[in-house]
Amino acid sequence: MKSSIAFICIALLSIASFTSNAGEITLEKIFLKGTFSQKYVEGLKSMNDGMHYTVLESKDNQQEINKYDYENGKKTSTILKNSYKDKDGKSIEIESYKFSEDESLILLKTSSERIYRHSMRSLYYIYNTGDKTFKSIGKDKVQLANISPNGKFVSYVKENNLYTYELSSGKVNQITSDGAANKIINGAPDWVYEEEFALVQAYHWSKDSKYLAYYRFDETEVKEYSFPVYGELYPVQYIFKYPKVGERNSTVEIFIHSLATGASKIVEFRQVNEYVPRIQWTNIPSILSIQVMNREQNYVQINFVNAENPISEPIYEERSETYLEVQDIHYLKDNSGFLWQSEQSGHNAVYMMDLGYSGQRDNGAYSVSNSVALTEGNMNVTEIIGYDEENKLLYAEMVDQFNPMDRMRMKIHTIDKMIEPMFVPSGTGSVQASKSMKYFVSMVSNVRQPMMVTVLNEMGHAIRTIDDNKALQDTLKNYTINYKSFFKFKNRNGDELVGWMIKPANFNPNKKYPVLMYVYGGPGSQTVLNSWGGSQDMWFQYLAQQGYLIVSVDNRGTGNRGRKFRDCTYGQLGKLETEDQIDAATYLTRQTFVDENRIGIWGWSYGGYMSTLCLAKGHDVFKMAIAVAPVTNWRYYDNIYTERYMGLLDNNAAAYDENSPINHVDKIKGKFLLVHGTADDNVHFQNSAMLADALIQNNIDFDMAFYPNKNHGIYGGYTRYHLFNKMTNFIQTNL
Repeated sequence: MKSSIAFICIALLSIASFTSNAGEITLEKIFLKGTFSQKYVEGLKSMNDGMHYTVLESKDNQQEINKYDYENGKKTSTILKNSYKDKDGKSIEIESYKFSEDESLILLKTSSERIYRHSMRSLYYIYNTGDKTFKSIGKDKVQLANISPNGKFVSYVKENNLYTYELSSGKVNQITSDGAANKIINGAPDWVYEEEFALVQAYHWSKDSKYLAYYRFDETEVKEYSFPVYGELYPVQYIFKYPKVGERNSTVEIFIHSLATGASKIVEFRQVNEYVPRIQWTNIPSILSIQVMNREQNYVQINFVNAENPISEPIYEERSETYLEVQDIHYLKDNSGFLWQSEQSGHNAVYMMDLGYSGQRDNGAYSVSNSVALTEGNMNVTEIIGYDEENKLLYAEMVDQFNPMDRMRMKIHTIDKMIEPMFVPSGTGSVQASKSMKYFVSMVSNVRQPMMVTVLNEMGHAIRTIDDNKALQDTLKNYTINYKSFFKFKNRNGDELVGWMIKPANFNPNKKYPVLMYVYGGPGSQTVLNSWGGSQDMWFQYLAQQGYLIVSVDNRGTGNRGRKFRDCTYGQLGKLETEDQIDAATYLTRQTFVDENRIGIWGWSYGGYMSTLCLAKGHDVFKMAIAVAPVTNWRYYDNIYTERYMGLLDNNAAAYDENSPINHVDKIKGKFLLVHGTADDNVHFQNSAMLADALIQNNIDFDMAFYPNKNHGIYGGYTRYHLFNKMTNFIQTNL
């Protein structure tokens, strides 16, 4: 195992700048013209035969779904040519597509309008690949449309109710009728489940299409948050349910609807639980698995439920002294067990959980009879790529805690635990397995290479490239690009931290340069990655062109360094992270090419929280900070995220306040720019308003920019260009 890791984990070397026919990087080119935008392969999906895949492509202003051969890359057919128009005669633009299980139908999504981070309302159409017919699913925009496994129905959520649409007759069946805005939601998640559990779809078809299992969220007792939406003579109040720290959540119930009887039965749980982060049908007929968690999120229980007698039966449970992350389950086709990810060893590992059966208990009588770790050592599994049941091969993305910047993809023989590397290009991204497990498509970038899409065979060897972003690579040859170099240093506690650095154009080690640090720093996150960073990284290149040194460091609490490194910030968010960023700035002052009197820091969201704390607590080293959409007091944020990492408010109230930036503004000496969107449903504008008030009451001078009707992403039209232009001017003026 170690020899395989040593083979693939080559230390990242300092990378020199690349210069050829140097052009000028401008904000207009980055944020308005898209000069440095990456190209992506859209909608790549494996076909059932595992030998072909489909992609969504545009040709001569017309969209096509084309079928290709994995091995040789030849296009074998065009499955759909999109020349369709909506009821108003406008061309339909396909945003995404899904095949039915037998691939005879394609569900097309278009005209989407976003609700929150993941959720949206869209128009849906069905295309029949046999008779080439094309028809709409209703007239209105709906959510979360899906084709049933047997291909007879399309299910969806509309106005908080769950429906099915029979494709043969066009008959609509309304499964629930009590849905109401800000009260009851059926089949879709509430705000906090969507944001913090990444629960996008809150209903699922059984494998045999006999049942629909769905969530019912009762938001009645959840407190409302509102903000004004400007544009009319009188602003309109946008009101939604948002459970803050210590406040009540939605009451969650799980129902199982029988298509045969038309009845819905509620699942009866054997114990009271605060959260139900996942439901999932197993491959055992009529058996639904349900994960439940307590409010502290340090206990998870997996339950099995029989659709005909829906009483939950616990089959496995796990506890932690800090918290547990929500995991998806991979159930084996032969019903012998499932793959489960756990950090019980101190690193995120994959376990084979064997299912036993006993006739002594009711309701399926299943339980976990044995568990075996399939991955071991100082490796964190970040993704299960696929599992070949026939050959007992696990394909996984993994990270060595001593080199967390990179990702490795491994083929693991689960019988003898022999590990073989997959020869994916160096960097970060994703790898998608074909349904036959004979081919893999890697979509990976690194600090020198934009997204490269490569096909690998079952041996893990690259056999061809689908796309390498050559056009962008050719564009970059016309500019001075100082690629990131990685470095390590030790903090005051002796912990080794990793960071990256972009040196100024025409770097001279005998000169002293101003430094801008970029921080996020939240639990389990990483900014120090061997990846192509897109428009934000090109902004860093723009600043380097102006003579700035750009640095980012992953503090304690960040991800893929083992559980001990990550969980040390539990119950005291902001304390150790800020110390590490101050230590990083202090380390930089010892470099001969750094101007110790001109070090600034900026961040967004958790990073804005961090940059504000750093300017206050680290006022001796930081001369300037920018905070975009910051949390300024953890009492203002949602309960699932905050209580997961801080514990319950009643048990830890003092720590909630000790590292609140609002309580440290009196220490600020440097220049400060505070930025927020007024329609931020995630980190509310309230955070910046209260911070601004604290700054004013302490007579601390600061600058502020607010963006009307913009959410947490602060984008749209000229917005992003305006924001980065404002930040650039602030940096140039104050650093």
